[in-house]
Amino acid sequence: MKQFYQYLPKRIKKCLSVTKLFIKSPSLSLRVKKRYQCSSPIYLLSFPRSGSSWVGSIIGHGKYTRYLREPITTAFYYHKSMSASVFSRNKCEDWPLYYSLLKKASSTELTFLNSAVPEPTQWKNNNVKLPIIIKEVNPLIIEELAQLDIKLVYLTRHPFSIAKSYEALGWDKPNQFETRFTDNEISNLLTLEPDLVKQDFFYQIGFLQGFIERKFHELALGKAIIYEELLASPLNQFKRIFDTLDLKFSNEVEFNLMTSISGKEQSQAGQFDLVRNIESIKRISITPEVLSSYNSTMAGYCSALKGMEKKAIYSNNKYVEFD
Repeated sequence: MKQFYQYLPKRIKKCLSVTKLFIKSPSLSLRVKKRYQCSSPIYLLSFPRSGSSWVGSIIGHGKYTRYLREPITTAFYYHKSMSASVFSRNKCEDWPLYYSLLKKASSTELTFLNSAVPEPTQWKNNNVKLPIIIKEVNPLIIEELAQLDIKLVYLTRHPFSIAKSYEALGWDKPNQFETRFTDNEISNLLTLEPDLVKQDFFYQIGFLQGFIERKFHELALGKAIIYEELLASPLNQFKRIFDTLDLKFSNEVEFNLMTSISGKEQSQAGQFDLVRNIESIKRISITPEVLSSYNSTMAGYCSALKGMEKKAIYSNNKYVEFD
C-alpha cells in the first residue's frame, strides 16, 4: 500500500490527508473556516532529526494547549515540487505561498491535514482560549519568524547525531547547500569557507548546523533547548520549559512524558519513534570506525561558529564518549 501511495499525485495525497482527519474526528468538518481563540503562538523550531517530534508531542500534549505538527512544511509539500524542508527564503519555490501558510499557522485558523493535527480533540471547541504550539523544521526562516508576534523555542541536537540519522535515512547527499541556498547565497558562504562544497557530507552537515546556531545567537531570539539536556533529566527539564513558556504541566502531560521515555529497545539512528529508550541515546558513542566522520562533522560545525562571541553549544566534545 505504501509503495502505491508514493506514486499518487500530491493533490490526491492532500485529499486523503484531509479525509483521514475528518474520519478520525468528524466534528472537525464543522470547524472549517472557524477562528480559534489563542494566545501568542509558541514555535518549536529545529533542524530535521533533532528530536522535535518527541519534544513537540510532550509540549503540545493535553487539553491545555493546541498542537500543530509541521503545518507549513506539510501544506507546502502538497502545493509545490520542492522535496527539501530546509531552505532559505530566497531559495523557496514560492515564497508568497510559503509565507501565507506561515501566517495561517500563526493565526487562529486550523490547518486541516491529518499529520498536522495529532490531537484532534484539542480543536473541538474554538471558543476556549488556549496557547498554540507549532512544531516546524526549517530554521533557515528564523529571521522571518522574528518579524511575527510569537514565542520562539529553538531545539538543538548534537551535529553528529543528526549526521548519523541523515546517513541512516539515505539523506547524505554530497552537496547539502544546493537545495537550500541560491547561487548567490552559496557564493557568500564560500567567502567564509572557500572549499565548503568540496568537503564531505559530514563536514557540510556540521557546518550547516553551526551556521544556523550562529544565526540564532546573533538574532538573540527566544530560548534554546538542548536535546541532550532533556535526555539527562527529562522531568526537571520539561517542567522548566513549561514554566518558561507559561504552560500548565499537568498530570496528563507528566504521564505522557514518562510513557515516552519508557522504551525498552535500543534506539537506532534514523528511527521516527516517539517512545524511546533514553539510556541508549543520552550520550554519543564514538567508536574508531566513526571517528573520522565525527571529526569531520565537528570541524565543519566549529568552522561555521569561528569568531562568535558566545560559546558553541557542542564545543569541547560535550555529550560525547570515546570508545
